[in-house]
Amino acid sequence: MPAGATRSKLLYPPTMYETALAELRLLWRDGNHYVGRDDISRWSEDSGLSPSSIFDRFAVELASDFWVGFLGWEFADGAANALHGALLKFATSTEDFRWPESFEEFYLLFDHSEMNGPRDRQLIREFLQKHKALLG
Repeated sequence: MPAGATRSKLLYPPTMYETALAELRLLWRDGNHYVGRDDISRWSEDSGLSPSSIFDRFAVELASDFWVGFLGWEFADGAANALHGALLKFATSTEDFRWPESFEEFYLLFDHSEMNGPRDRQLIREFLQKHKALLG
């Protein structure tokens, strides 16, 4: 293990993002790229975060994993698209829903990069600098 590295995080229960990412990975392997309102509601209930916070948190976590090379562009873009679909369904069926601005910004970056690039980590540099505090 590199100097200064710690394994203590492995001793704690997984975070909402770690659980959701594992679920997405399994769905993608099966060719299913659908995220539904029920997924968002479950992740919200399990974590104690509001649905809006789930989307915003997911955006920063996905961007962070893309930045360090843990996730590729294809997966991050696919997850952004699937989550955006769930967001639209969630927002139209929930009266007091706060639109997740950080997630929307993340989604638009990947949406734009589909046609115009770049598809490298520079895509989300400014986003991470602006929103990293959401990770706490």
